[in-house]
Amino acid sequence: MAQPSHTDTFIEQRKTPYLVAVFGASNVTVSLPTVVAAVYNAALPPSEILVGHGPGRSYGTVAGCFLYSYPGLLKSGLLDHCRRFRAQHPEGRIDVLLTDIGNDLALSGQNRALHFWLERLLSGLAELDARIAVTALPVASVRAMPRWKFNILRHIYFPFADTGFTQIQALVQETQAQLEQWAAAGRFSLLQSERSWYTVDHFHLGLFSRKRVIRAWTASLIGRTETARKLPASGRQLRRLPLKRYWRLRTRKYPTRAQLELGHDCVLYYY
Repeated sequence: MAQPSHTDTFIEQRKTPYLVAVFGASNVTVSLPTVVAAVYNAALPPSEILVGHGPGRSYGTVAGCFLYSYPGLLKSGLLDHCRRFRAQHPEGRIDVLLTDIGNDLALSGQNRALHFWLERLLSGLAELDARIAVTALPVASVRAMPRWKFNILRHIYFPFADTGFTQIQALVQETQAQLEQWAAAGRFSLLQSERSWYTVDHFHLGLFSRKRVIRAWTASLIGRTETARKLPASGRQLRRLPLKRYWRLRTRKYPTRAQLELGHDCVLYYY
């Protein structure tokens, strides 16, 4: 039997409602054009792309970096958007990538709240029959961090946190063990990390590895087209799209979601 051409398959796939959501923080922010382009070039062309990100962002509570803060990803509207999509498209497909999980460990100095938030998020996505991938914590990279560097970085990235060096080491390993337990139970695919991927701060992806790692992570969940399609938006346009955030010193009123049309058949939403 003759196989359909790539063009015929692409046109047929376009008829399938498909949502891809990416939950993350600073690694998603600095890699934003790569993240969106990788998702846009999924093997099954997406009709909706959702991205929640922001430096220092938490999964469950208001947090941020420097002058900006953001609502927790669990409360940002991302999950509600996925629910509306499933209600409107019972036959549609939902794929979700969760990354940048470690912020909450440094912010709170404990992992109970983070595990609770992740449990709620995973349960909510499971109810929607979503396929989920979660990036592993950079355990080897964090282990290699000297105490003096941790003390400097903590005051730069999390000036109001008092999490200690030994404490963060234990929390990272405990949370990684929890992720592995959930993955073994079939709740999601766990995407491994390597020490060499990270910069001198031990938890941000390096400049020369960033694109390759992001593309590999997304491809493991959503696949990739044989022929890359040009993203109909520049990196500047993607970065200028407003986030749900507020000035720490001015207001706690969050703006509504932002969106950008990527052609006639795909919409990008920021939360």
